[in-house]
Amino acid sequence: MERIKKIFLHHIDQESNLLFEGKSTFLINGILITLILTLSLFLGGCGESSIETPTQELLPEDTGQIMVILRDDEEDFLSYDIDVLSIDLVKVDGTQVSVAPASARVDFIQYTDLSELFSMNTLPTGSYNQITFTLDYSNANLIIQDENGDSYQATAQNTDGETMTTLALSLVLGDDEPLVISKGKISALTLDLDLAATNQIMSFTPAIVQVEPFVNVTLGIDEDREHRARGLLQSVDSDNNILTLAVKPLRKRLGEFGEITIHLDEKTLYDIDGEEVANNDALAKLASLSIDTPIVAFGSVEIIDSVRTYIATKVLAGSSVAWAGQDAFRGVVTARNDDEITISGVVLSPEDKQAVHSNNLVLSIDDSTQFIGFNQQPISAASLSVGQHIRALGEFDDVATFNSANNIVHIKLSQLTGQVVQTDPLVVDIFRFNRKPVASYNFTGTGLTTEQNADPDHYEITTNNLTIDGLADQDWLTVRGYVSDFAQAPDDFKASSLIKKELTQATANFKATWQEPTASVTVDSITYQINWDSTNAEQAMHIRGVPGNLADDNIIQAISSDDEGRYAIKERGVSIRYFAIYADFANALIAELDSGKLVQQISSKGNYDEELQGIKALAVSIILQ
Repeated sequence: MERIKKIFLHHIDQESNLLFEGKSTFLINGILITLILTLSLFLGGCGESSIETPTQELLPEDTGQIMVILRDDEEDFLSYDIDVLSIDLVKVDGTQVSVAPASARVDFIQYTDLSELFSMNTLPTGSYNQITFTLDYSNANLIIQDENGDSYQATAQNTDGETMTTLALSLVLGDDEPLVISKGKISALTLDLDLAATNQIMSFTPAIVQVEPFVNVTLGIDEDREHRARGLLQSVDSDNNILTLAVKPLRKRLGEFGEITIHLDEKTLYDIDGEEVANNDALAKLASLSIDTPIVAFGSVEIIDSVRTYIATKVLAGSSVAWAGQDAFRGVVTARNDDEITISGVVLSPEDKQAVHSNNLVLSIDDSTQFIGFNQQPISAASLSVGQHIRALGEFDDVATFNSANNIVHIKLSQLTGQVVQTDPLVVDIFRFNRKPVASYNFTGTGLTTEQNADPDHYEITTNNLTIDGLADQDWLTVRGYVSDFAQAPDDFKASSLIKKELTQATANFKATWQEPTASVTVDSITYQINWDSTNAEQAMHIRGVPGNLADDNIIQAISSDDEGRYAIKERGVSIRYFAIYADFANALIAELDSGKLVQQISSKGNYDEELQGIKALAVSIILQ
């Protein structure tokens, strides 16, 4: 049984998930804007199966464990780098237990499509009814971008216009649905700090972001999301195809974050000391590495023989991991002139734990540079064409050059969103390329001839026999794959997946705000449909990757839901209540409205329903004034 809740947090003073036997786990997952900070725990009381860990020692009878994960999903932020000072759980009897052994610097933009294991902690068994965590914006590195791709260093302010420093956030779960840690069982809890509701970009000049925390709470696990675990090698069990790591999340070197057991199979890909290693040779290669060799594993949680098991799809080891003595760059190629390669993205320095964003770095490579693409063959310097997503290891000169000589460049999966110009062969008018506006790129030199240079308004895509039923001109489409080699277009891009962006099927974020609180919101006591008068409301609806405010072209005047989801009612400065069941939420809202409360804001996530002329919601939050 999985229960989902949603919380709208108030600023005081102003965290999907992996499973392991006898352990509770905490993960980071790692958007205007949605940022998601995810705390994940596994609850035996909800019928969750444990992850198989045959080499694990038994836990004391009065303890369980917790796994922590971070997650994010965004478009307007290029960097959201802040400090997580503490994460604590509070038992019903008031006992407080920390699940974060040390503070951590986190850039949540890294977690758009994945979650990160933050810690594996043993906790006393019992019921926990409160979660507290503290975020520090004092040295925040918030970088936002406008529709032209220009970037700005932003200041975070609270709703009173004051510069943000430390936020102490408190989640009260309530007596009826506490977090239960049971001996030998796994507990799962996910906390999502939602940037779409948490943040609002007020201006670009000056660059100001208004912050008011908003958190989703889920007693469960996001099995469909990719999970990342970083740490130091402790053992290799070649007979059972298992790695054990001492967890070292994010940029942490010190601190005890527990151990994680990772299962390998015949599909796992390996990058060890800068070389792609064949699957049948990889375990022996891993076993030859020294204890405490840095490892990064990407994978998923699968149910095998009724047991949740973490399976690694990709493993990086040794010098392939940015750990010591080298910097790491992640971003995109935005222009290229012969061997002069311009890149835009973030440089991470493990030595000083700083993240620096740059729109115009030069990537320096030579014959000693190694290129890795995980089955994308052939890989070479020619793979560094305009629009390609990359990750590079090397040395940043703190000015304008990132040097990857005698180091590694990873060719990563790229993603573009745009409108279909023609379906066969597929041609797309690009709007965004790897989250950046297409205006950020210069496609000069990408073609066999000048006339054949890639044209973002007429971008030619090899579909490799991928099809979408009913795809038509002007449809919005997300395409994932790899850019064709530099100076080799056409075709411009090789697709590995196609995703049609349909209004009634894609998840939309909707928000209605009234400058003056309104009494026009009503709830049907039978159907629980929420309606309002939108005359004086500022309304916006967005689908990720699709430009414009879809509320301008679609009537939105209702919200309804039939399912469990994430629902919240907040009265500013008074109380926060959250609900797993939509009917419970609706009845509580009816009571508030009947008592004379007014509505300041409605936020919702779900699918647009043409018949309803509104949102079939997965999540709803109401702010009362």
